Amino acid sequence: MGRPPGTGRGPLSVRARSAFILAVLGLQAVPVAREFNGARETLWPFLAWGMYRHFGEPPVEAVVHRVVAVTADDVRPVGPEDAGFERFAFRRYFQVPIAEGDSAAAAELAGLLGRRWRTPVREIVGVEGAYTLVGDSLHEAVTERRLTTGP
Repeated sequence: MGRPPGTGRGPLSVRARSAFILAVLGLQAVPVAREFNGARETLWPFLAWGMYRHFGEPPVEAVVHRVVAVTADDVRPVGPEDAGFERFAFRRYFQVPIAEGDSAAAAELAGLLGRRWRTPVREIVGVEGAYTLVGDSLHEAVTERRLTTGP
């Protein structure tokens, strides 16, 4: 049997839940309103406000790592598919370490490429490009690390 009208879960509990939801949503406006008055907020009630607060302010920076292999015949860019790796693993094990000057990672990559391409790799070049966007201008700083891997 059901409950008679007006007992148990009635309109009061629905009103209380609605008031709670409106209060939580209303608290989202407090940090925004305080910032207009000059006070700096660091946190939303349940969102990291400081993380998103100044997302569009310059400078915007990006770092790009590239790997190039030098063989007896030519110079070839190296990608994850050349080494037989997934792109995140390739970046972790080869791109970043080689760009930082890790000769062991370069030697391992040269061995993999030599077997796959059937030609010896003489040199691995790690190229790290740092790009900074300030206003309308782009600043570029490129660092090359040449790691000799064979005779």
